[in-house]
Amino acid sequence: MNILIYYFSGTGNSKRIADVAAEGFKQQGHSAQVKSIEDGQLDPQHLSAEIHGFVFPVYFWGIPRIMEKFMHTLPPASGKKSFLLLTAGNVYAKSLTLNQARKILEKKGYAMLGGDTIAMPDSFIVVYDPPPVDKATFKVKAAEGAAAAFAKKILSGEPKIQKSSFSEIIMRFMYVFYRTVIKFHIFWPGFRVDNKCNSCEICAKICPVKNIQMVGGKPTWGKHCEACMRCIQLCPQKAIQTYFGSEKKNRYKEPHLEIKDLIN
Repeated sequence: MNILIYYFSGTGNSKRIADVAAEGFKQQGHSAQVKSIEDGQLDPQHLSAEIHGFVFPVYFWGIPRIMEKFMHTLPPASGKKSFLLLTAGNVYAKSLTLNQARKILEKKGYAMLGGDTIAMPDSFIVVYDPPPVDKATFKVKAAEGAAAAFAKKILSGEPKIQKSSFSEIIMRFMYVFYRTVIKFHIFWPGFRVDNKCNSCEICAKICPVKNIQMVGGKPTWGKHCEACMRCIQLCPQKAIQTYFGSEKKNRYKEPHLEIKDLIN
């Protein structure tokens, strides 16, 4: 079986899950590869792949805009099998985003095998304080086990995607409200730099949507922020802050993620 996994990952959680799932498929004798969707391009083997997987984080009970846009540009699938594997700081409303993505893919002609959401360390520093290294490492290890188990089950159609509960539907309305009215992707981050900034330009180089420009040696943020937290979490100087109090908070990136890989 030839399996192609597309992923989007802000601070590395979803990339790690995609890599572990791919390795799980390989251990079962299948061919599996992963591809980032940041360039917006299909993998050269897209049409020949027998199963397409989509791995990404949950952003405020919804799909990251960059992944949603990519899904809408997919060519018709005519019954090709697919699966969803999401990451989130918590999974209490896991059916909501799974069903949102499932509907997009099914309209494109994909036959959904199933999907699940895996808990990973929360990197949304705007609201939460990311866990320290020891707790984050423990949670990542548990998530890797869940991703490996998912790879063993999904080809047989497990786990199934459950219908969204009433409370999740209410959350969906909140997601739409914040996205269309308050525009949370602009309002929530509120990024700024303090005097520790040394003009290294790493934040601008690693932004997945090229939303950061250097002006006078300092980063400035445009209106297309994904709120992925990559810039603030990966800044070597911890010089990027939010207007919601991040100076004393931990910084987090998935341990296997390398800044050089994001730049390249």
